[in-house]
Parts: sequence; structure tokens; C-alpha cells
Amino acid sequence: LRSFKLLRLESAYGIRSDLVDVIKRMRPAMKRSYDDAGYAGDAVMEVDRGSSSSAWDKTTFQGWARMGIEIAEPVRLRKVSQPHLGKRIPAEVIAEVTIDLKHCGEHIKKEWDELGEFDNLFLVSIDASRMSGEPAPIMETHERPGRWNGQARRVPDEEDVTFPRRFGVTAVRGCMVLEVRDQKGTVLTDPARAWQSPEDGEHKTDKGPKGTKRILRVSLDAAQYALDATGKGSPAGTGVYETLNLVVRRHGRENNFKAVLETIRSMLEGTGSVHRSIPQWLQPTLLGVGDPASASYESRNMREFARKTAGVTSPDAALDYGDTFLDEVHLRGSFPGC
Repeated sequence: LRSFKLLRLESAYGIRSDLVDVIKRMRPAMKRSYDDAGYAGDAVMEVDRGSSSSAWDKTTFQGWARMGIEIAEPVRLRKVSQPHLGKRIPAEVIAEVTIDLKHCGEHIKKEWDELGEFDNLFLVSIDASRMSGEPAPIMETHERPGRWNGQARRVPDEEDVTFPRRFGVTAVRGCMVLEVRDQKGTVLTDPARAWQSPEDGEHKTDKGPKGTKRILRVSLDAAQYALDATGKGSPAGTGVYETLNLVVRRHGRENNFKAVLETIRSMLEGTGSVHRSIPQWLQPTLLGVGDPASASYESRNMREFARKTAGVTSPDAALDYGDTFLDEVHLRGSFPGC
């Protein structure tokens, strides 16, 4: 339980740090566009009086980040399964996220194309019209508030609670990759692609992805979706998924938190949980907070546990070696010097 809580806090801080770094590098800004057709998508639209043209403010990204990319099309919800018996959240929520790699170099394209099944991604909604533009607050110190070597020392962005307001972050949603398809619909995460030969007789086949767009089929967090649908999550409800405009990925070594946390949680729940397989009096000792002497076979806890548990031999009981030793010579030879 202690490992589960510590790892969850450590993972949350690491995820926040990576998101802050990508958002700062992407440099979100507000851009006004004009279109005679009057199409504005999900942006804020204004119709000019006395003119047939329409104007709207749209969030754009003026920077670049290796681990982040703008979403090319609104996120589309493809499937929301019925909850399992006794559950109140959907069994599965499937969505599609489209990204365009046309502005990325070959090395960065390769990294995005290497996204595999079960990789974790983060979808961020940024509204540049809500950016406050304020600097980070000044850090308070005991000696001289807000000063460090004569200069103002501000709170790091990773620890600043006002960072979402300063950069217009309105929502963050996690997801897990199920499959990646190229612009022609070829599944890039299909394991069979690794066994395809680049040359098949006289007909050569190109194994590279087609086009610059990638369609990511992802599994969203069902618990968070249930909160959004009931109004307990985002004020926009399920419409918040249409406002997501940034995808953030993490390095594989740092992105295995979900599998590790699920493994630890499975040990704490169900029939094979640690609470059923390990005596309650022994758990504090295994966690490092109990008395090590209580784990001794001569301890009172152990004697009481053996007395009440079927199949556990009492520490005072005679030990039957059975046919372990053939004779007295074999016994004495097994313990030289005794």
C-alpha cells in the first residue's frame, strides 16, 4: 500500500512536469482568422456587421516540442460500451485522435510512428483566450521573502498551482493507444508488418507509412468519462473532448506507470490480494513499519496464528524429517562439526 501511494505521487509529479515542459515549448497564442464561408469549427466566432465575412479567434501554437503535437481534427468518440454488471462506469470508451506530421523532421516522424499498443498519451485542452499572461508568483523564503541573491525568485512552473490559468489549460485527459493507422488506413501497429518482406518476387512493397496524417485509436479513461458525462468532471460535459487540441507523449522508460500501478492494485484487491495471502499482523513488518521481532517463529503473533490457522504447524511441535536422512551416518555427515 505504501509503495502504491508513493509511486502514484511520483508518477503524478513526473506527468505534470512533462506536461508543463511541452506546453511552455508549444507557446500557445490566440490568432484571429477570417473566412467568407463563416466556418469556425470549435473556435470563438464573431460576425462583422455590414459584411458577409466572419471572424473567429482560434488557439494556435507558435512553438515546437519534441514530445507534443497539435491535434489536426477534433477528437471523435467512436464507442461507449455499457457498464459491466454492478458497475457505474462504461466498460470501454474508444476515441480517434488525428495528428499531422507534415511539419516534423524525419527523426521526429519516426518517433511518432513508433507509438505502439498500450502506450499512454495525454490529451490537453488549451484555450489561449483564457491565458492570464501573469508571471509565476514569487517564492516566499524565511530569510528574505521573494529574494535570492538580490533577485526575485519565482515558484517553478512544475510546482505553480496557477500554471493552468497562466497558460489557458482547461482540461487534461489520459488515454492508451490501441492502434495507429496511416493516411490510407494501414494499421502501423499490426505485428504482422514486421514479418512482411520488402520484396515479394517481382513486386516490391513499400512498408513505410503513407501520407503525413496518423489516426490514433485510443482508449479513454472510463471513470473520467463518467464524471464528465454526469457533470462532475468538466463543466463542458462530454463536449470537453472536442476542445482537446494537443497530444503529449512520454519516454517509454517513464511511461510504464499505469502497468505498475495496476499490478500493485491487483495485489491489494481480489482473491489473490496481499490481504488474503499474507496475515494481517505480518503486513506492517513487510512494509517496513512494524516490529521485525514479530515475524520470528517464536513470537506471540506467530504462535497465535499457527493455533487458529489450519495447516500451519505450531513452532513447539516436533518436526518430522520423514525419509530425509537415511541413517545416523547420513545425519551426522549432513551437519559436520556438530
